[in-house]
Amino acid sequence: MRNITLNILLYRRRAGLTQAQLAARLGVTPNTIANYENGKTTPPMETVIRIAHILNISTDQLFDTNIH
Repeated sequence: MRNITLNILLYRRRAGLTQAQLAARLGVTPNTIANYENGKTTPPMETVIRIAHILNISTDQLFDTNIH
């Protein structure tokens, strides 16, 4: 799921959020976000949905391999 890890990072940055800010909104630690973004762990689908909502994007966008 390499594309979702990169997409979380990209869309988080586009939203102007730090890892700590996204983590706070999700109720997780910044280390958890770092692990999602570096591919050490994959977020569960419920978390993917919440991340998409916070970043104001669709879940499809998080899984998109053709992102610009």
